[in-house]
Amino acid sequence: MTSFLYTILATLLYVLALPVLVYLRFKPKYQDSIPSRFFLRRNLPFPKSGIWFHACSLGEVRSILPLIESLRGEVVNVSVITQTGFKEASRVENAQIR
Repeated sequence: MTSFLYTILATLLYVLALPVLVYLRFKPKYQDSIPSRFFLRRNLPFPKSGIWFHACSLGEVRSILPLIESLRGEVVNVSVITQTGFKEASRVENAQIR
């Protein structure tokens, strides 16, 4: 019974959030990040080898940059959530960003 109520509540939440996502989709800041986050557009998988870092925000990306730069010659994978974090991580030469 609990899982049924949870499913109904989650479905209702998704339906209520859909207009907000559609609205945000047309704002320049979110044009790339909303489809990538929720619809897995252009989200390519990382190679199986290498070191993987995940950073949620710009600040987290900046905090791991010295570590990533010290790993020259290694395969480094970085996944991010925010568009600003993605732009900052893209500056690193030896990292594959997703």
